[in-house]
Amino acid sequence: MVFVYPSFLWALLLVSIPIIIHLFHFRKYKRVVFSDVRFLKQLQEQNKSKQKIKDWLLLAARVLAVASLVLAFAQPFIPHSDIANVSGVKSISVFVDNSMSMQAQGNDGPYLEIAKSKARAIIGAYTSNDRFQILTNNLLATEQRALTQSEAIEKIDAIEPSVASVSLNTIQDKQESFLQKSEAYKSVYYISDFQKSQFTTLVTTNTDSSIHTTFIPIHSSTIQNLSVDSIYFVSPNIKINTPIVAKVKVTNHGNESVEGVVMKVLLNGVQKGLLNIKLGANESDEFSLNITCNQSGWQNGIVTLNDFPIAFDNQLYFAFKPTDKNRVLVIGNTPNKYIQSIFAEDADYELVQNTVTNINYQEMAKYQLVVLNEVDAISSGLSLKLDEYLENGGQIVLIPGNSLSEGLHDFCSRNALPLYAAKVSQELQVTHINKQSVLFEKVFTKSNNQMDLPKVKAYYPLQINANTRGNSLIELNNGASLLWQSIVKNGKVYMLALPLDPMYSNLPNHSLIVPMFLNFAIGNQKHKQLYAVLKQTPFVVLPEKVSGDEKLIQIKGDKQEYVTEVSKWQQQQVISTDMLNLDGWYDVFLKQNNNPIFTFAINYNRNESKLDFWNNSEIQSAISNNKNADVNIKDAKVLGAQLTMQLKGEQLWRWFVLAALCFVCIEILIIRFIK
Repeated sequence: MVFVYPSFLWALLLVSIPIIIHLFHFRKYKRVVFSDVRFLKQLQEQNKSKQKIKDWLLLAARVLAVASLVLAFAQPFIPHSDIANVSGVKSISVFVDNSMSMQAQGNDGPYLEIAKSKARAIIGAYTSNDRFQILTNNLLATEQRALTQSEAIEKIDAIEPSVASVSLNTIQDKQESFLQKSEAYKSVYYISDFQKSQFTTLVTTNTDSSIHTTFIPIHSSTIQNLSVDSIYFVSPNIKINTPIVAKVKVTNHGNESVEGVVMKVLLNGVQKGLLNIKLGANESDEFSLNITCNQSGWQNGIVTLNDFPIAFDNQLYFAFKPTDKNRVLVIGNTPNKYIQSIFAEDADYELVQNTVTNINYQEMAKYQLVVLNEVDAISSGLSLKLDEYLENGGQIVLIPGNSLSEGLHDFCSRNALPLYAAKVSQELQVTHINKQSVLFEKVFTKSNNQMDLPKVKAYYPLQINANTRGNSLIELNNGASLLWQSIVKNGKVYMLALPLDPMYSNLPNHSLIVPMFLNFAIGNQKHKQLYAVLKQTPFVVLPEKVSGDEKLIQIKGDKQEYVTEVSKWQQQQVISTDMLNLDGWYDVFLKQNNNPIFTFAINYNRNESKLDFWNNSEIQSAISNNKNADVNIKDAKVLGAQLTMQLKGEQLWRWFVLAALCFVCIEILIIRFIK
């Protein structure tokens, strides 16, 4: 028998109190004179022997009652393991997985609540003298602090689901840092569904071999889950009151097929699309939906479906802004009537024509297309601005004039573009058009040898060498390129080999020029980022630049808001999303401005949607070489009882309390019934 508090055995000295009372129990006798005491003497001798027996019985009952009470406070137990014999303060670290997959429902409730109840049972099995660490996926600085037993219980009660997800090695590093100062018993517990996307390995790498590890899995083999994984628009050119084709990817992560699940798409709270989902087991598919945007400004969109029990991936938030107009800037000495006629007939385009000496450089970034039409000279200032425009993803069309400038030559040479050679007068025919290019992919419905293609009378050959970047989109029958495309920095440059003049070709009056120039203006439009991902997308790009004195940005959502600063990344202004931990839409405000400059959406990471877990046998196999590791699949009550038995052995203090009560009762009975 071993005692939890052996020092309390000094209290056994208290048994001397009833002994002293017994030995020094004085009673005052009263003298009574009788004429004949012969019969009284005989009676006195008989009562005296009975009194001695009664006193000895009372003494024994009182001594045993006091001794039993003292032993009960010393908490005796019979140790059943080596752990019970360990003296000193024990250090315990408990990891409670609070990732999004722990929202799944088990037979006894949500996985996270089951994990918290098991964590409380573990803490309760230890004593108030031990110290504890409660870890979650958040890995907060406060989780490195040693807690008392009551503080650990409060910490467990406060655990909420989190978007964070950390690896086993990261958790181990935090636990070893906490346990390294402990010299007594050290133990760690992992309570998780052990999703393989998070726990890629279960092989522990503890450098301290004295640490005992317990894996406590919580999962079920019958979970079904559907997730809305992504959404994108087929065309980047989004117009008001024009149907948008949206592609939504949905995945069935379960082992059974599903059908009849309703998927909805809403814009600004108004339903815009409805579709019934049918998917096979472990199958993914893209579903097409037509969405019509009926108003200008930023649109708050959401794709939803009804699925149980995992709900965090049942909705996907997205945000976008329809394109009002495609703005085109033409820089040239004189206005070009052919270019003007192309864009004048389409209300979706806005054309501005400026001379070289009348350019607003600050407005250049707002144009989707810049056309250099027969520019005689490109100044160094214009050249640098064009470089910046390309850096930001702009698009430029170069149209040579009757005389080639030195500035144009320098611009082409610096960006590895073909150089214009001297004019060649020769009648030629266009024989090849790259129909895979975004400029022409929807222009030709049929392809045959009888198509009426442009004819050329004169042109400026493009000199192509090994250092030239790009490819030819339109070729003449002599192999020369009529239209060249090159990706420069983050933008594109298109080079025509001739002016838009009937003296050079019939291209200005040919039907091909209209779709070609219209697509020039939208060809640089990329698929806008419809949403970000929590803890995966570190920042979002501001669609419009803010001035230097407006660095503070306020982010407001329905449940969260914070203030951050504008920073720069690859020549773009961005804002950090690290502070966010809830999905939804967020409005971005400038300092002291009540109107948002733009809206972005952010969603939970879908890595937690995949229902691929380490099962019990796999966990057992992974830790088979670790003698200090085991697996426990019992419920909270059994787990707590098992751990208590291991830590404290068979508890005897209750029996001693009961014995003390019994001896007190015996004392009462002796006093009352033995005369």
